[in-house]
Amino acid sequence: MQIRRATADDADTLAALNAHVQDIHVRHHPAHFRPPVLADVADWFRARLVEPGIQAWLVAVAGQPVAYALVIPRERPANPFTVAERSCEIDQLGVLPEARRQGIARALIAHIRSEARRAGITTVVLNTWMFNAEARAAFERLGFEPELLRYRLGE
Repeated sequence: MQIRRATADDADTLAALNAHVQDIHVRHHPAHFRPPVLADVADWFRARLVEPGIQAWLVAVAGQPVAYALVIPRERPANPFTVAERSCEIDQLGVLPEARRQGIARALIAHIRSEARRAGITTVVLNTWMFNAEARAAFERLGFEPELLRYRLGE
């Protein structure tokens, strides 16, 4: 297994890896999510990867990309209600279905934590939708603890 930092040249690969995750979102919440158009998603990744601080990581097994993560640094100043906090948010994380339960996500999370610590950041956060029970269970197995529950009032 190899983990490396992705560049804008990897946008097509990131878009392809993202497609299976986006398909899950569209299937469960079609009023909110759009079906992936790979060229548009690749353009989106290209734009993100030149923004300051944003990092993407690719995982390959036997030379084939099987997982990715998009990580965004976050900084919240102190205010009357909360203390200041620096964190990195795993905005996107995906492992191909056929590559799951092989320690790939665990290795990727460990790599992201290591990179965050190197930058002086001790907090790593992510979020997932309630309908994604598989992801929630995986994140808890990886050591993440639920922190916030968001409610929605719609039509």
